[in-house]
Amino acid sequence: MRRVPWLGVLLCLSLAACEGGSGGGASVERSVNDLETLVSTVGYTEAYSDEYQPPSIGDIAAFQQSLEYLFTGDRAAASRRAADIGYELTQVRDALGAEYACLRERPSRVLGRGLYCLRMQGGEDVHVSAPHPHYDIDTDIQSAAVVRGVGARYYSLSTAHRCSSIARSPCDGSTLACGAPGYRISDAAHNTQSFFQEFTVWVAGRAPSAWHVQLHGCSAAFCPSGTEADVVAHLSAGSREILPDSAPVNRLNAALRRRVQAVRPSATTHSCSSRADADDRTLCSTANTQGRYLNGSTDACTAPAASAADSRFLHIEQNLDLRRVDSAADPITPQLLIDAINEALLGRR
Repeated sequence: MRRVPWLGVLLCLSLAACEGGSGGGASVERSVNDLETLVSTVGYTEAYSDEYQPPSIGDIAAFQQSLEYLFTGDRAAASRRAADIGYELTQVRDALGAEYACLRERPSRVLGRGLYCLRMQGGEDVHVSAPHPHYDIDTDIQSAAVVRGVGARYYSLSTAHRCSSIARSPCDGSTLACGAPGYRISDAAHNTQSFFQEFTVWVAGRAPSAWHVQLHGCSAAFCPSGTEADVVAHLSAGSREILPDSAPVNRLNAALRRRVQAVRPSATTHSCSSRADADDRTLCSTANTQGRYLNGSTDACTAPAASAADSRFLHIEQNLDLRRVDSAADPITPQLLIDAINEALLGRR
């Protein structure tokens, strides 16, 4: 797939004055001042409500077309196509000058299909995602902060509680997160027929070198907080494969661990692909469908990837400390992760 130069696209995506393709005219239906405000005001489907509705094949095609229109600067066409699937175009302009074009569900028709944003000028080839925001507490606001902190160009947020649906996902893997065994179709990290999965596929096609940073919350059983032996995060590349220290997942783990231990020496982080952490291979996201796709699986729903050696997928399970700022005196906050990503993946010190 031909990659469109960002400069020309992003100039047209200024949203203030572009005329869209054959349509033209106003196409931005809402405007907010920052991503945190946006993610706290979008609609969500609740746990066990059975309100989530997976998209049809036709819906997915319309979603892909809307993304393509946005990417190529035709915002009016993007808005019209998004309307066909119950979405609208929202503009975000934050205090730092970053601008985003976001596709969100109309408040009058919330099906839990997600929020998707493209940064319009500059930024880094990083895709930040949060598949379980109302289950993994605070990953919605944290993910927006990470987008801003690393200058990510791409952002996806599920707006369905992972336990919203009664129906089970056809994809393999096991969990008791929703009580009964198995994943639900509303679980964005474990179902391939979703806008959330398609956005990852689309980003990978448009930006093959992009990093995909997926944020999760980890229970106190696996990631204790406020103890003498806190485990602040478990990192993986969607695999338990032992990789060299130079592998991205191990670089990020080392950068994060160093920062964590600088403020809390008794705390630590673990990588599923580090030989030094060989005694802890939990929460390694081997059934995550986005990770499987990015790692080259032939069927992300049912087939593990052969290897994560060249993975650009970073799955991060976090304790509550890393997901939020509890007080001005709290030393472990999302900023530690932002700084680690900037160093390990983007070469910033």
